[in-house]
This record gives sequence, C-alpha cells and structure tokens, in this order.
Amino acid sequence: MDIRFAALADYAAVDPQGRFNIIGLFSDVYAASFPLQVPNLHVALSFSANALEAGTNKALRIVMQDQDGKQMLAMDGQIGIPQPTRPGRPSLINIAFGIHNLAIPAEGAYQICVLVNGETKSVLEFSALLVPQPQPS
Repeated sequence: MDIRFAALADYAAVDPQGRFNIIGLFSDVYAASFPLQVPNLHVALSFSANALEAGTNKALRIVMQDQDGKQMLAMDGQIGIPQPTRPGRPSLINIAFGIHNLAIPAEGAYQICVLVNGETKSVLEFSALLVPQPQPS
C-alpha cells in the first residue's frame, strides 16, 4: 500500500464517487497569542493498493507530535482494501477526516504522521506562528 497524496486543509471530504473536495490547503497556522485552539484541521489522504492486497485490512495510525517529538494526539483505525474498480489497476482509497478544537500550546513546528501497519507513509509538517505585528512607520 502506497500513499498517493497527503495534505492538511481547512476542510476536506470525499464525495460518494470517491473524489476529494478540499478547501484551504496550508502549512502554517497563525495566532495572535498562544495557546491556540484550531477549530477545524482536516487531513486528506489517498492510498493505492495492488490487487494482492484487495480484501485485506490495514491498521491506520495518525500521530501528532510537537517539535520535540512529544506525542500530542493519536488516532487508530482500519482501512479495508477494496477490489480494484478496473482490471489491472490498483485499488484507490481516499480518506478525509477532521480534527476539531485542536489545542496548539505554543509557537513552533508540528507534525502529523501517517502510519499504515506500523510503517510511516507520510509526515505532514506545519508551523504555528504568531501573527506578525505591524511595524510603526
């Protein structure tokens, strides 16, 4: 199973046809002060799996860490691998989920790590920064 696409966004969803709807891709969040509460942070993930993996389940783990490697959040789930929709093509799996009211304690660098069966497939990095203050003229 391979990752095709991974992104952080203000909003992400997968429609009934399996297509992504993504709004507001980002790599930085800004705050007037810390701690910051992010109302909505969405993760969009797209995987491909070969025909031999069809019909199996994979363990999905999402881990958020601060710049010191301290785990701030962990989520576990399962990905069921469907049969390919066309012969000779890989199975495609699109996933989108939201993390709501995420607490960011301080300015710095953060990571959301995507693991499948214990193997890191993607690391989504973002920074939490203070809003630049206007300089007096």
